[in-house]
Amino acid sequence: MTSPLNVLVNGAEKSEIAVSDRGLNYGDGLFETIAVFFGVPELLAEHLARLQNGCKRLNIPFENWRELQSEIEQLASSAKESDRAVIKIIVTRGSGGRGYQVTDDCEPQRIVILSEWPQRPDPRTTCDAGCALGHTIEDPVELQNLQCVQAHKAITPPVPPSRGGSPPARRTVRGSGA
Repeated sequence: MTSPLNVLVNGAEKSEIAVSDRGLNYGDGLFETIAVFFGVPELLAEHLARLQNGCKRLNIPFENWRELQSEIEQLASSAKESDRAVIKIIVTRGSGGRGYQVTDDCEPQRIVILSEWPQRPDPRTTCDAGCALGHTIEDPVELQNLQCVQAHKAITPPVPPSRGGSPPARRTVRGSGA
C-alpha cells in the first residue's frame, strides 16, 4: 500500500470526524467491509447496493454514491502490489440532534479506510451471544453491533479432531453475560 494515510473522509485525506457525529455518539450509521485482491475491490456493486438499502432502511439521506465508488476504487488501486487488503466503508447520519432527536440539517458522512488483510478467527467459530462472526452479503451491518466485538474476546480454541477422523468440534464462546 503506497498511500501514507489510507483514509478518506468525505473524499479528503484526513483521519478525523466531528465528535458530535451521530455515528460516534449513537451508532447511527452502517458499514461494509470489502475484500481487495491485487487492487480490485471484490463484489463492489453488491456492497454498494447493500449500503444503499441500509441507508434507506435507516432513513440516512446519503446521495454521494458516485463519489463513494470513486474513493473506494482510488484506495483499492493503491493496494495493487498487495495480494490481499481490506476496505472498510462507514456511512453515518452526520452531526445533529441529541439522543433520538434527529435534526433535519444532518449531513451524512462517509469514511473509506484501506487496511492490511486481517487475521481471521477459525471459520468453525460459533457465538452464543447471537452474533455471526461472518455474515452474508444480504445482511446490513450497523455500527452498534457491539456484542460481536465482545464475543471475539471470549472465544475458546477449537477441539482437535479425534483419532477416528471425525470433523473437529466447533468453538464456542464462554459465558457472554448478555
